[in-house]
Order: sequence, then structure tokens, then C-alpha cells
Amino acid sequence: MEQSELPLILVEDFIGYQEKLFKRAGDEIALGYYKNPDIKKFEKEVEGRKSIYSDVDIEIQNFLTQQTLDKYPSVGIISEEDSEKILPNCEYIWMIDPLDGTRGYLEGIEHFVLQGALIHVASRMPVAAIVYKPLDLDEERKEHNKRTCLYTVIKDKKRELFAHYNNDDRITTKLNVSDKQSLPKSTMLAGRYGSTQTTMERLEQLPLERIVHLGSSGNKLATIARGDAEAYVRFHDEPPLHEWDTAAGVLMVTEAGGKATDAYGNPLVYLQEDFAHRKGLVISNGKVHDELLKKLEELRTK
Repeated sequence: MEQSELPLILVEDFIGYQEKLFKRAGDEIALGYYKNPDIKKFEKEVEGRKSIYSDVDIEIQNFLTQQTLDKYPSVGIISEEDSEKILPNCEYIWMIDPLDGTRGYLEGIEHFVLQGALIHVASRMPVAAIVYKPLDLDEERKEHNKRTCLYTVIKDKKRELFAHYNNDDRITTKLNVSDKQSLPKSTMLAGRYGSTQTTMERLEQLPLERIVHLGSSGNKLATIARGDAEAYVRFHDEPPLHEWDTAAGVLMVTEAGGKATDAYGNPLVYLQEDFAHRKGLVISNGKVHDELLKKLEELRTK
């Protein structure tokens, strides 16, 4: 396989194409099956825990993969449900999480997203990303105005949230993290399903304004990137998140002015051998990051 020829100047074309694919996959496949009692569910063991996926995950993955390879055959692809699909000599890899928040999706909860990140192999970092939330409730407008939210980020060029309301309002805003400067004024995000009692006990020891539970890693990081929360933590000894869980959201947060490290303050690196964040995660608006790292160190030494 020849080395991919996708220079940075074409990244915008690539992401523009993916925007259309993600909207089709979200609107036609994810919403097409939403709350369908005949969805087939499967279990697999990941890091000693049962992970749930469905035939909807597989259908979205197959659609996004095939459509991408048809147009960009020399771009490598890694997907959560098929992590073997990688081209070792390519310049860019498109990393997909076809349905992040499957458990909530299967329970009829709108905390699910489709997400993808373009990883530059040489730097091992994401350079462009999409997160698409095909069903969302505007907390200010409540249930009367459901909306879709499409987040598009290109490193050093673009960081936008495009919201389309069911009353046909269309709003495009630039992503910016919040200005809150200290943990006591901060909102910490926690998992809706995966937060153990130990995790919650640790979070409750932090001097926070509040803890909010959200499903989907991509959804949580998008919430930080748009300034509606300040931080998310994955402790160093918890089962790790995988790179497809975080790549898109991490780029969104950092381009919006935030910061992302492991739980020890080290920079994140992608394309690890097992695609896992084994030293935890701290993702924040940047302004509370050092304070949060210090508090985590104090918890580890207790």
C-alpha cells in the first residue's frame, strides 16, 4: 500500500466529507434504530469489564469505514469495534468511535455521539476531529427544542459547534472553554455508568462546586470544550479509556483553550500499542488543571 498523500492543506476537504458522512450515519442509522426493541446487543470483555455493543455500532462503523476508504483509500482506519484495521505505512489514520455511549443509546437516553479523529502518524496526535450528537436537549430551551450538535475542529484553523434546532433555528458558535479559575467554582463531569464507588468517593474529596453525570466520553469532552463544565478525570488505577474514546474530544478541548494530560501531568500520546490511556486522564479548561493535578497527587499519597 502506498503511503497516504493527505497533506495538511486537504485536511479541511477530508473533514468536510466526514461531516456529511457523520450526519447521514447519525440521522439515518443511529436515529433510525433509536428505541427499536429489535436491536441486537452483544457483550465483550474489555479490561476485565463487560462492554456492550450492538448491531447499530457495527452498521455505523461499516458505513463510515467503507465510505471513507472509497474516497481516501490510503488513509488508515482504526475503529473501536475493529481495532485491527490499520495501515502501518500511512501518514494519517482516521480513528472512529461509531457509537460512543452505546449503553445509554440502548436505554433511550440521548447521551450518545458519533466521533472521529484524524491522527497524524508522525506526531501521534489528532489534527482534526468531528463529534456528532444527533439528539440533544437544550437545557435552556428544554424539551420543546431538540437539536442536533455537530462539533468540527481542525488544529490551528477551526473550532465550531453547529446547532440545528427542530424549529429550524441554526446557530454556529466558536468553541471556548470556561473562564473559571478554581476548583471550588468548577463542575466536574463523571460517567453515567462506569463510575465506581471508589471513583465517586475520590471525586467527592475534591473541592468542587458540583459533580454532573453524563454518558459518553465524547459528550463529556464536548461539554468542557463549549464551556459548560471545567474538568473530567480518569484515575490512574481505573480501567483505562481507549484512544477512540478521547481523540476527538481532546483535540476539541485543547483547541478551545483547555488542557489534556495523563493523571501525572504528562502529555497524551496516541497510537499506543494497545490504544489505551493507562496512566489515567485529566482534561480541563486549563485554568484549573494544575490545581487538579496537585489534588490528585495528594489523593494518591494518602
